[in-house]
Amino acid sequence: MKIGFISYPMLFQRNGGLQIQIRETLLSLRKLGVDANIVDPLNSDLSEYDILHVFSINHGNHNIINTAKEKGCKVILSPLAEEKWTESIAKRCKLIDKIIGKFTNYLNYSFYSQAYKGIQNCDHIIALGNQESLALSNAFDVRKEKISIIENGVPERFFSATPNLFYEKIKIDGEFILCVGSINENKNQLTLSKALSQFLPDLKLVLIGHTSTSNKDYLNKVLENTNVIYLGPLDYDDPLLESAYTAASIFALPSFGEVFPLSSLESLASGTPVIMTKNSSMKLKNSGNEFLTFDPSNAKEISNTIKKVLRKKPDSEQCRNIVYNFRWDIVAKKLLNIYSKLDKYS
Repeated sequence: MKIGFISYPMLFQRNGGLQIQIRETLLSLRKLGVDANIVDPLNSDLSEYDILHVFSINHGNHNIINTAKEKGCKVILSPLAEEKWTESIAKRCKLIDKIIGKFTNYLNYSFYSQAYKGIQNCDHIIALGNQESLALSNAFDVRKEKISIIENGVPERFFSATPNLFYEKIKIDGEFILCVGSINENKNQLTLSKALSQFLPDLKLVLIGHTSTSNKDYLNKVLENTNVIYLGPLDYDDPLLESAYTAASIFALPSFGEVFPLSSLESLASGTPVIMTKNSSMKLKNSGNEFLTFDPSNAKEISNTIKKVLRKKPDSEQCRNIVYNFRWDIVAKKLLNIYSKLDKYS
């Protein structure tokens, strides 16, 4: 059984959650003895693969799905569909598609119609949580038996992280809030920094993440709040990253939309509580102050959530226990089970 991983062409020109998800999944599958590789669409024939695992339905990836099916591949899709995809939104998209089709003599198609056809054409779908599964059923008419829920994972090294390296290299006195991720409007670091400067001025905010040229002005606005310390990007395997998670009092992710963010899992595995946007598929069982959500547009609500955690901060083991079963080796075994079943009936 030969497995190919593929996504949009420019994916690995940057580094983020999806890139990490693909690399870590691939590494864990290989440890199980699986013949799995990232596909080079310029030099590889898709028919060489028994199963093609497509990551993301965005950026024209429906073309990959359709071509793979024509080549005789079984296709599994990890669509990364946000929970904002509802039945109501889908109805409006379908209506607009009809109007656009008539006005353009069916030469123009919307993202929704392309994504819909791609999703319908694949053999099985991996959702990252119940919310994504619901979005796929409600907005894209996917049968529930066609969906398996397998959450993202976290590397073992985060579970044994210590704060020593961070304190040695970064001189910060007192408690601080950590936010890891690309610096941009969707990630919404500006509202987080305002929440601290307005309501918790004694608390520092440490940012780690890449800033593109187009987002330099946004970063400068964030840095106008004097409580912000920007460390720039860190390589994913840099020991300073896991040390920063462990040193932080709270990890905050104020994005306007997420699916199942790896950074939140990494923080909990490092023993640090997480507060994050309510707009995601991430729901964790048996969590209290270890994992709380908020309205990302409400600075006051963000500050109140921080205060709630600080008043009764969970210990490191409580945080780690919540995500203990989210390790990549467990994720890989679940995926392998799905691959095997699909290959058996091919």
